[in-house]
Amino acid sequence: MASVGNAHFVFQNDQWIPFSGNSHTVANIIEQQALIMGQTGNIAKVANASEGQPADFIYTSRHWIPLNTTSEVANLAERDSLPAKTGRQ
Repeated sequence: MASVGNAHFVFQNDQWIPFSGNSHTVANIIEQQALIMGQTGNIAKVANASEGQPADFIYTSRHWIPLNTTSEVANLAERDSLPAKTGRQ
């Protein structure tokens, strides 16, 4: 995932796709799994995913899957220069 200001993008099928879902911050995996408002494309930012390390997850409509590396960039040109890879499905 890459963020440009308030806009967020997910890299899928060799292209950057604008993310328009909701993002939720939770304390740990247990709270993430308890999110009942999960809709396809929602992202949960988990403060303690494992051994005190934070992680981001996206909801697929059936499962929460981890996002690969996320990046904050200044503009779309900088986003396009990121070494992005298609995530797991």
